Amino acid sequence: ENFLLSCRILGKGIERAVIGFLASLARKNRLKYLVCEYKKTEKNEVARKFLEETNFRHYKKVSGTEIFRMDAEKSYEKPAYIKVTAK
Repeated sequence: ENFLLSCRILGKGIERAVIGFLASLARKNRLKYLVCEYKKTEKNEVARKFLEETNFRHYKKVSGTEIFRMDAEKSYEKPAYIKVTAK
């Protein structure tokens, strides 16, 4: 439900690998979109940039929260040097 990462690891590809894994999982489960809620604060503009860089598009705004979604059916390039698995 929540996707939190330390600012110390942003930019190393882990966040992109996880999004790629989730998109793959969504396709396997015949889901059309990944959806993300974004609440603007002074410190999280980097999160908004990340969403835009990873094929999430602004969908709508609800009570001050922006909703982004990514088409899970489109291919998504993820880092080859990181493998994400689920147990």
